[in-house]
Amino acid sequence: MNRQGILDFVRKHPTAYMATVEESEPRVRAMQTAHIDDEGLTFCTGVHKDVAKQLQLNPSV
Repeated sequence: MNRQGILDFVRKHPTAYMATVEESEPRVRAMQTAHIDDEGLTFCTGVHKDVAKQLQLNPSV
């Protein structure tokens, strides 16, 4: 599947799952795709949520 095919798929299925780590334990949560364009995908979360803190500590998602 090429890039355009992936973007088309995500437009049709906007819920994705993001995995992070908290204290050596995996955390997986559903994320809604906030914005999709030719540049890629954007996900949003609040800065005070656990997922935001986990991404700041380990941005390798």
